[in-house]
Amino acid sequence: MKKAIHLCAIFLLLVVVSGSVLAQRPPARFGSVSEDLLEKNFYEEYPDAEAVVLFDFGKVSYTYSSNDGFQILIERQVRIKILNKDGLEWGDGKVELYKQSSSRETISKLNGITHNLDDGKIVSTKLSNRAVFHDVVSENRTEVKFALPAVREGSVIEYSYTVTSDFDRIIPSWNFQTTIPVLYSEYNTRIPEYFTFKVLMKGYLPLGSHQEKSTPETFIHLEPAYNDERGNRVSSQTHRINLTSKTNQWISENVPAFKREPYMSSANDFMSGLEFELSNVNFPGSYFKNVTSTWDDMRKTLIESEYFGRQMGRSGFLSSLVKTINESYTDPRIKMIEAYSAIQDKMNWNERNRITITTTLREAFNKGEGSSADINMLLVVLLRELGLKANPLILSTRENGMIHPARIMLTKFNYLIAHVQIDGTDYLLDATDKNCPYFLLPFRCLNGQGRVISEEFSDWVDLTGTHTSNSVTMANLTFDSDNLLAGSIQKMSRNYAAYYFKRGISGDTDYQNRRKSLEDNFTGLQINDYQVENLDNIAPGVRENLNVNISNVLNATGDLIFFNPMLNERISDNPFKIEDRKYPVDFGYLTDNTYILNLEVPEGYEVDDLPENIRLAMPDNSAAFNYQLTVMGNKIQVMSKFQINKTLFPYNDYKFLKSFYDEVVKKHSEQIVLKKL
Repeated sequence: MKKAIHLCAIFLLLVVVSGSVLAQRPPARFGSVSEDLLEKNFYEEYPDAEAVVLFDFGKVSYTYSSNDGFQILIERQVRIKILNKDGLEWGDGKVELYKQSSSRETISKLNGITHNLDDGKIVSTKLSNRAVFHDVVSENRTEVKFALPAVREGSVIEYSYTVTSDFDRIIPSWNFQTTIPVLYSEYNTRIPEYFTFKVLMKGYLPLGSHQEKSTPETFIHLEPAYNDERGNRVSSQTHRINLTSKTNQWISENVPAFKREPYMSSANDFMSGLEFELSNVNFPGSYFKNVTSTWDDMRKTLIESEYFGRQMGRSGFLSSLVKTINESYTDPRIKMIEAYSAIQDKMNWNERNRITITTTLREAFNKGEGSSADINMLLVVLLRELGLKANPLILSTRENGMIHPARIMLTKFNYLIAHVQIDGTDYLLDATDKNCPYFLLPFRCLNGQGRVISEEFSDWVDLTGTHTSNSVTMANLTFDSDNLLAGSIQKMSRNYAAYYFKRGISGDTDYQNRRKSLEDNFTGLQINDYQVENLDNIAPGVRENLNVNISNVLNATGDLIFFNPMLNERISDNPFKIEDRKYPVDFGYLTDNTYILNLEVPEGYEVDDLPENIRLAMPDNSAAFNYQLTVMGNKIQVMSKFQINKTLFPYNDYKFLKSFYDEVVKKHSEQIVLKKL
């Protein structure tokens, strides 16, 4: 970050005058491509690839100036081959720039070219300034977006840019892997001896090569003129200072595409790459420091920010709402719920994820619209005015990636919710989603830990979903004269199951879309009557009541009738396909699904064959499955209970989890056989 330059500091001006490093040049000159490359439309190693990164080259080095102090220079050049229409999206690029207090990142030398082969001639089209957009995502983050021109199947696209960063304690991370194959990826760093970083490998692919060397450099130290103790003027002086920079080069080649698997958070957390963590700084003439900032430093920065802490003291515009709630309720928990409902009803989320306020809370409230920070900071302020212990909590959403507690970087956070403590119980509230009850967090927020920020302290809070997604389906069916199934089905949904149900029928006032969806997804289902209970209060659970006829589920062969008793409630597919998974399975929340079928055997038939009962459980009962069938006279009862009892399964549990699902799928596919007497 930028640092004030003091007269007594040993380094007041440093200018690099010499230095040699490892060869750090992109594999190809920008703007120059061959006809063979443009004609190539297939890579044998990656036959299904939509596009291929031909090379991705990055270089990080330190510079110094009297005005800005130490800065980091980030240079990058990327070249990509588009192979089919699915790869056209790679023609859009994005560079994220951060700022905090007086420190910032700026972009320069942004260039882009699209190369095509037209009638045997290479035609190159340059990126226009009109196709570059600066999107201010938050007070601390801006996205520079650009769309390369004339991108089509067979194009070769390339772009390059330079970012100058005041954050001299932060080396940008690097991904060797992405969602398309990478033929060549190289990352270079040159770091002065005053900064020591830990290099952390992420992902599960081995690194191709790594070279390291020490590079001597000469800097010019300018000592400005000053008056000594006797008042005599001492002229400015220059000194040659020799130091050593550590140069590193990492290269990976033929890196396969990262394939996103079910139940995982941000793919970026698991792609092969490098991350850098500051270990210490050691400037000559100053004390050795292990770190340069703490979580409390970050807390103070936020509390002192005009767009965070200072907004919490401005609540006059909420006085009428505060008075209404205080006059109606005395129980703190009820006050919290009423405050949550008031902000949830009043405010519309603009789908912006932020940790700082856009303008002012008053303006957002009057407008009735805002970001996650606008809406939930309003909730924090309202709760405080009601006498409750409430603070903002910042987090990183699942798509944004995990927060590492040892890495103190404000820019890694992208979302704000409200934290409330009542009688020793913690409540986490996010009022952005009108279908989400106060006791649940939207799925996007269930990602590791978040950090509470108050005027006095900051601390970690677990964001794991503690409420089980619970559903119970009970079907009471009989055979009619045409061998159709007829009767009633009740579906009870609680917690996340109820939340997703309510969100799915939002705006469907007469439930016609819901009825159609049920019938479309269950071949042979005819709904004669459909009703919903508890939709406005999903805490006790939403209940769907259906009166149905079901055809096409029975397979009659001679004197036998075959049918699957799970009907449309079966788990028919194992979501875990690959044999070996190197990263954890993250369900986000617990699951408990129960299905009960009471079926009356038609007159003139008897049960000939039933699936065997089974009880399955993973070690420590982290997943369990119970499948039981009972025959009593002419009635069959089928009960299936499926449970996921922990949210996060480490990669070494994957094979057990995959086998568990295999057994569930197998059992749910088995049929009951009835035989004619």
